[in-house]
Amino acid sequence: MAELADILVSDYLNGWNNAGLGDVDRADLLANQAISLDSSIALAHYDKGFVSRVRGDHNKALEFFKEAIRLNPNFAAAHAQKANELVFLGSPSDAIPAAEEAARLSPKDRSIGVFRWVKGRAYFVLGDYLNASKWLAESVQLRPNLWFSRAWLIAAYTLSGQDVEAQAALSAFQKDFPKYDLARITTIYQKEIQFTESKVEEAITALIEGLRKAGLK
Repeated sequence: MAELADILVSDYLNGWNNAGLGDVDRADLLANQAISLDSSIALAHYDKGFVSRVRGDHNKALEFFKEAIRLNPNFAAAHAQKANELVFLGSPSDAIPAAEEAARLSPKDRSIGVFRWVKGRAYFVLGDYLNASKWLAESVQLRPNLWFSRAWLIAAYTLSGQDVEAQAALSAFQKDFPKYDLARITTIYQKEIQFTESKVEEAITALIEGLRKAGLK
């Protein structure tokens, strides 16, 4: 149940398989059922963290990810998502060591690219676009099938004055993700209730401006 919940909510968050909010509701139900059967299943609490994030309750999401870590201190992805929640709650500086802990625990993890994405976006929210580009570039290299990490990388390159790198990244992005134009990306970030903290809103404004300056139409 917990594993199915994880797939459903991950599909929604990544924009895969036409997943919608109904899938998130189903994930929530499955995670609740798993916890009712065995409250020690860390993955079920992790799933609840994602559900809470989608619904815009970042404080509750953070508590679920912390509980997943308490139940399984070596749950690297839970450390990464704890870091993500710290970004959403306006504490990107605290997110960086949490994301690094995820990578330390599982350096060959299949989600290591996501761990680097979390760290890169934390730097982006801090306005440190040079460091953001470093970690986002590593994320893209490790996990090239995520449109959002590549979009943030283009913006980080642009905003840190790395114009040659920005143009190369933009060209590859447009080839691999032709449906993600500036209007679509703007709409995605405007409609999601999870991006409401002021620092994150400022970062999204910078993201859109960086993409615009890079030449994304």
